[in-house]
Amino acid sequence: MKCDAEKYFVINPLNDWYLQAGYAAQIFYLGLASFRIYRETREELWANRAKKLRERIQYWNEQGSKWNFKHKLELMEAEEAYSNGDFGSAQVLYDEAVSTAKQHKFIQDEALANELAAKFHFATGNKSISLEYFIEAHENYYTWNAYAKVKALYSSIQEKFNSAVSLSTKNDKC
Repeated sequence: MKCDAEKYFVINPLNDWYLQAGYAAQIFYLGLASFRIYRETREELWANRAKKLRERIQYWNEQGSKWNFKHKLELMEAEEAYSNGDFGSAQVLYDEAVSTAKQHKFIQDEALANELAAKFHFATGNKSISLEYFIEAHENYYTWNAYAKVKALYSSIQEKFNSAVSLSTKNDKC
């Protein structure tokens, strides 16, 4: 992942008054990827990148766009807490990110927050809680019509839990 991520760190700086959705998404996803790479490598370069990207999301959140950025900031803060071994804060922040994304109707980010919370709980040994988040993420991705992600997540759930977990879907699209 680390090698693949490097090429995406060419970010064209924009003036603060000029915020494009694609640019904001790039900052968000690069920040999440950076925290993950930091957890895997413990290289400070990735921690510093992640913090700078989180600070950008925090700035946009504070400038009055809480509706668009609050859940993103909470999710990045959860990943930061997880990366730094602060599991109690991470758990609270994942829940806040899920709740805020749901409240603000960002189904794709609600799905991602549930998925990352599931991976966090799985990694920290809370498998029953992890399964609940995975199932919620699966349902969110299904609602968002991300059928390839639904299939991939279903396979991952089956593999992680060594069982035939039954996940309901509304029809046979996936």
